Amino acid sequence: MPFEIRLRTEEEVEPYRLAADTAFGEMPSSNPASLQGYKDRHETDRDFAAFDGNLIVGTAGAYSTRMTVPGGATIPTAAVTDVTVQPTHRRRGIGAMMMREQLQQVRERGEPAAALWASESIIYGRWGYGPAMQHHAVSIDTRHSRFDNQREASGNVRFVDVEQALEIFPTVWDRAMSTWPGFMTRKAALWEREIRGIDQMKRPGMSRPGDDTPFFILYEEDGSPGGYAFYRTAYPSDPERRGIAIKEFVAVTEAAHAALWRFCFDIDLVWQVSCQSVPVDDQLWWMLADPRRLNRTPNDAIWLRIVDPPAALSARRYALPGKLVIEIVDQFCPWAGGRFELDSDEDGAVCRPTSQQPDLAMGPAEIAAAYLGGARFTTMARAARIEERSEGALKKADIMFSTQKAPWCPLEF
Repeated sequence: MPFEIRLRTEEEVEPYRLAADTAFGEMPSSNPASLQGYKDRHETDRDFAAFDGNLIVGTAGAYSTRMTVPGGATIPTAAVTDVTVQPTHRRRGIGAMMMREQLQQVRERGEPAAALWASESIIYGRWGYGPAMQHHAVSIDTRHSRFDNQREASGNVRFVDVEQALEIFPTVWDRAMSTWPGFMTRKAALWEREIRGIDQMKRPGMSRPGDDTPFFILYEEDGSPGGYAFYRTAYPSDPERRGIAIKEFVAVTEAAHAALWRFCFDIDLVWQVSCQSVPVDDQLWWMLADPRRLNRTPNDAIWLRIVDPPAALSARRYALPGKLVIEIVDQFCPWAGGRFELDSDEDGAVCRPTSQQPDLAMGPAEIAAAYLGGARFTTMARAARIEERSEGALKKADIMFSTQKAPWCPLEF
C-alpha cells in the first residue's frame, strides 16, 4: 500500500505531535498549555505528514519567517522543523517524499530558501541542504576570565522578570537582525516557548533539583536596551562548584557584549560559565587575558537550501563588483538547477538564467553553504565539491561572497 503525503488537518495536530516526539525518543507533555503552545507555533498549512492508512508515520513542518542576507535585506524563508520518520517505517523513501513535497510548496509560496537545524548531519545533504553557518559552544573557569583590556561600560546590567523579558528582548533581537547574516525573525509563539518555557529546558548532568529557575539579564544604556542573556544554575561535574549555563546571549553593541560577559563571569560563587551558542568570530576570545582558557567546541548550526537561485542571489549584496556564471546541478529538485549569471555592482545584484559557459559548477548544497558567507568556494573545491571551469573564478567568488561578520542565528526551531 503506497504512503499518502499530505498536509495535516487541525484535528490531526495531537497525533502529529505525538508522531514527531516519538521519533525523537520523547513523549509530549499532557499539559493543555503545552499543546496550545504547539498549536500556536505550528502552521497547519505547512505541516506535512506521511500516512500509512490512518497512522501518521512521518512529519515535516515549517514556520514562515524572514532571514537576513548579506547587505541587510531580508528574504522570505521556510524554517523547517520536526522532520521525522517513525522507526517502524525507515528506509522506505518517506523522508524524501515529504522533503520533495515541502520544497515544492516553498517554491510555490515564493520563498527563495529553506533552513533547518539538522539532528543528524548525514541526512540533509542528499536533499540539497548545505551547512550555511557554524557556531561555538563555549565554557570557561571564571578564575581565568580576566579581560586583557577592560572596556568601560557607560550602561548597566539588571535583572528583569518574565514579562519584561517578553517585552524587551524582542526589540534587541530585531536590532540584531541587521547585524548578522542568517538571523531570522522570531514570532511571538516562539518567544513564549523560549521565555515562559525555559524552565522546561533540561541539560542532562548540568542541573539538580531546585536549580531550574531561569534568570534574565538586560544591558541598557541611557534607557536603550543593547543586549540580553538568560541562564540557569548548573553543576557540570562537582556539586560544590556551581556554574551557570547560558541558553541565549545576544548583544548588538560592543559595550553590551563586554558588560554582559563581565556580569556573568563575576557572579558570586560561580566557578564556570558556559554558553551553548556564540558566533564563530565572536570577540570574546580576543578580550580575555588568557584566551587559551576559553573552551570552544565548534558545530554546524543552520543548514540552508536554495530553492530559487535567481531570487536568492539577487537579494544579497557582494563585496566585489563583477560577474560569475554558476552552474547548479540539482538532482533532487531539477527546477532549482541550471546555469545562472550573477552580475553585481555597488547598487546591488541581478541573477538570471543563462546559456553561457559556467565559471563554477556545484550542487545545491555548495551554493547554499556559501550563500551567507559561511563557507569558502576554494575550501569546498579542495574537498572536490566544486569544479572551477574558468581560471581565477574560485578566488573571485571567495571575495564576492565574503562578509564582514560570520553568519549566525541562535534561534532554534
